[in-house]
Amino acid sequence: METQEYLDIVDENDRVITKMTIEDAYKQSIGNIRWVCLMIRNDEGKLWIPRRLLTKSKFPWALDYSVWGHVSSWETYVDGLIREAQEEICMILDRTELNYIGKIVQDDDIYHIRFFAEIYEYITNTPPGINKNEHSTSYWFTPDELYAKLLNPDEPPYKTGLKEVLEKFYLIH
Repeated sequence: METQEYLDIVDENDRVITKMTIEDAYKQSIGNIRWVCLMIRNDEGKLWIPRRLLTKSKFPWALDYSVWGHVSSWETYVDGLIREAQEEICMILDRTELNYIGKIVQDDDIYHIRFFAEIYEYITNTPPGINKNEHSTSYWFTPDELYAKLLNPDEPPYKTGLKEVLEKFYLIH
């Protein structure tokens, strides 16, 4: 029997008010949920960006974060990131090598959910592995190159919030 994944539903100050299954949270478009994001950067300042599989139900063929996922109920943001990194890019991260770079609050217009996302960065020159159930390929982009792709209407879509993360933490204004 498959176990249900539970998410914490949080208030506007990111304090837990209840929990519910991931399916119910999306179905009911209820409350705020926690997500976590990792941007992998190399010594040249390029970001490692995977492309989602065309067969994914959410954001098919989209450019993605290095790692992005829900924080399960009772997990910290960092615990969720370590779990998601193992699942998505086959990496076991050491929490002491993660650099916290900030937080965003984002409304997802597709699923009508607001998420609080903590953003972390990991520095490496070695491209991670790809989980072939998640992604088809990956690229190293400078933040400016990636931003230009996201703004190009001829390019496939990108994951919710990716443009905002670039604007807030990586682009020089």
